[in-house]
Amino acid sequence: MSYKVNTLPKHILVSDETEKFLTESILGGSTIDFLSDNGAFAEGQIGSYEPVNIMKTDLIYQDGRICSLESLGDVALTQTDIYVKPLAFMQSYCKADLWPLWSSEVMRAKKSAKTMDEILFADAIMASLKQANKEQLERNVWQGKEVAGQSATFNGFLEQLKTGTVDLSTATGTKLYEKIISAYLLMPVAVTSNADFRIFIGTELYNQYVAEIAPLNLYNKLEPLAVFGTSATFVICDGLADSKKIVFSRARNLQGKGDITSEGTEIESFYVEKEDTMYIRGRFGIGVKPVFVQEIGVLDVA
Repeated sequence: MSYKVNTLPKHILVSDETEKFLTESILGGSTIDFLSDNGAFAEGQIGSYEPVNIMKTDLIYQDGRICSLESLGDVALTQTDIYVKPLAFMQSYCKADLWPLWSSEVMRAKKSAKTMDEILFADAIMASLKQANKEQLERNVWQGKEVAGQSATFNGFLEQLKTGTVDLSTATGTKLYEKIISAYLLMPVAVTSNADFRIFIGTELYNQYVAEIAPLNLYNKLEPLAVFGTSATFVICDGLADSKKIVFSRARNLQGKGDITSEGTEIESFYVEKEDTMYIRGRFGIGVKPVFVQEIGVLDVA
């Protein structure tokens, strides 16, 4: 059995993978997944500036034996805005484009004792597109850079953390793990002592770190994400890959907004007979912004 490009869109539109596309490809990246679990990523309206309010409270104790107390504590409400950048894509597929994927999915189905049909094929197409979108967004969340004249670009965290952060330039060490420990000790204790403090690291640097500490840790095995020589924990972020940057931050200091449910978002599929081509089109919004950058450290290990 083969497939017909002109009938695929109707299967795309009812595919389980299409229903999950926006949630899993946008919220499923390692960074956004962690931030949303920690309350630092929320819904916002596509194309709008969405407020982020963070309260910092300083307590001053007084003598509890007296009746008349003074208002000495300080409560500071910090508000910033995140622009939910409208993003879109449109992918075109002719029969020749899809044939290699069809062939591989036929073999996959046979191994599972299933018969390949257009419904399963539509699922496979959307699963592939979902994965590609997730990987691209994960990278842009960290390494995105707004380019003049290119309206589909936006600044990721690293671009917004070029100034004003904790100075980690004096971190020392010849090995990567030594530099991480040194940088950790340069961070303010008031930051590192918080439960949501993490060290965000790219996959390739994490692999290098693991290789370095393996011979040092033979009799006292750490949890996989525990940071050797510190009380911190890693978050492995594919979006930091190849940046040679390691970020020391609380989750609440890395804020994001996304729109995957409003009328301005969509996933559509349609067939153009004149071109004998199927199209898949999507629209959604996302934006990120660091807050209290003076509490964030960026270690350059290049």
